[in-house]
Amino acid sequence: MRRAVSVAATVGLVAFTGCTHKYAVPPPWRPVDADSGVGIYVALAEDGRDDGGRVYDQSGRWTSDALANALAGYSASVQRGVRLETVDEARARAAAERSAILVYPKIEHWSDRATEWSGVPDRITLRIRVLSVDAGSELDDRRIRASSRWATFGGDHPQELLPELTERWAASLSSTNGH
Repeated sequence: MRRAVSVAATVGLVAFTGCTHKYAVPPPWRPVDADSGVGIYVALAEDGRDDGGRVYDQSGRWTSDALANALAGYSASVQRGVRLETVDEARARAAAERSAILVYPKIEHWSDRATEWSGVPDRITLRIRVLSVDAGSELDDRRIRASSRWATFGGDHPQELLPELTERWAASLSSTNGH
């Protein structure tokens, strides 16, 4: 009987831990001095690719939209890029939009797996650079990651990880400057 309870507890623990998404958002390397009156420009990210080079159409738009939505609670003005831009082009556009901060995202990895039968989770890795528009100096540069649960019945996609991942990232910026 004791063995049966032990096995059941182990199976339950494994099943429970497999039912949660995982997020990795390291702390910023220095405070980002932004208050709610500062305008923020979020550049459009290029669509992501998986290990095999497959491009995930619209993943760049989803990423930039999620970042802008996450930042909306911290700024009165969040502008979104509408086309792919280099850092310099995005900084010029941000200046034209009267934004003080540029958020420049890059999708380093995006994989949508058939987790329900393979057990391989969906994964996202984003590099997010935050720059001062006026000075051009880098305020923050981090990689954030998310992976889906491996116990799923299907229908999960990497873009469903974006809201929580980007909210955690935005909150980490604001927690360093008293918001």
